Amino acid sequence: MASSEKDITYEIIEEFIGRNQFNGRDVLCRRYLLNGIYLEDFSHHDFQALRDLEVNDDDVFVCTYMRVGTTLTQRIMLALKQDKSYVNVFDIFKEFPFIELNVGAFQTPQLAAVLPRPRWFKTHLFPSAVPRQIFEKKVKLIHVYRSCKETMISCYHFYRTGPPLRNFVEENFTFDNHFDRFMKGYYKCGCYFRYQREWFDYVFSEQGRSHCLAISYRDLTQRKEESVRRIASFIGIEPTEEAVARAVKYTTPKNMKAELVESPTIVRIDKGEDPTFTAEQTAAIEAKCRETLGEYADLVL
Repeated sequence: MASSEKDITYEIIEEFIGRNQFNGRDVLCRRYLLNGIYLEDFSHHDFQALRDLEVNDDDVFVCTYMRVGTTLTQRIMLALKQDKSYVNVFDIFKEFPFIELNVGAFQTPQLAAVLPRPRWFKTHLFPSAVPRQIFEKKVKLIHVYRSCKETMISCYHFYRTGPPLRNFVEENFTFDNHFDRFMKGYYKCGCYFRYQREWFDYVFSEQGRSHCLAISYRDLTQRKEESVRRIASFIGIEPTEEAVARAVKYTTPKNMKAELVESPTIVRIDKGEDPTFTAEQTAAIEAKCRETLGEYADLVL
């Protein structure tokens, strides 16, 4: 059984009613501190219960910051397993739960109890908040990372167009506003720099290397077939050539946009023009990466 040790602290900073622009319904938005880390969300749950989640030896966890290729990785894994289409991310979450999601039918403990083994999970949580048995049992963990600039741009478009996250930013939201928030760590998934440092410290440690796969977004998109085969080998699938080809085909940007038609902000259809970084912003990013990430800085620069 999972330990009953209480090692989660949770402090609400602000609650307010926002609007889900997709369905016009009110949504409770919350800014809070989780183990001292600033986060924003509209899905509320018992973080201690997630920390105490019973983990099976053959579980696989995809642990990533937001907008770095998480859904892409999930889609690769699902395509390796079966030839099936998904019209929105909630269809994916039924088979590959997002453990922080706690709305309607998506309650992690209940979903985890009925999923067939091996179970696959996704999370954007810091190491200090994920199920502790991930580390105790050394289950397979995939960590996807993406360059800081690319992540920042993708997050900007997601906040700009992605309800209900739009509730967390000012009406006249600009990239300069976004840049300041991102650099200070006032973000949905917390501080990108701290997040990457903590996960890099673990996945590249002697213990982490024994059960973790670290893979870059660049490899996922530019070396697709090689990445598909790496993931398959890591999770213990011996794919047919047909399955590899299927995973490559299903996860092109064009095909993912066409497939996930009911989740247009997950794979952006009309993202608008990408912002341009000033010389000062570029210098600030490099300095922050060097200061915070140390020897890992070049992975995200």
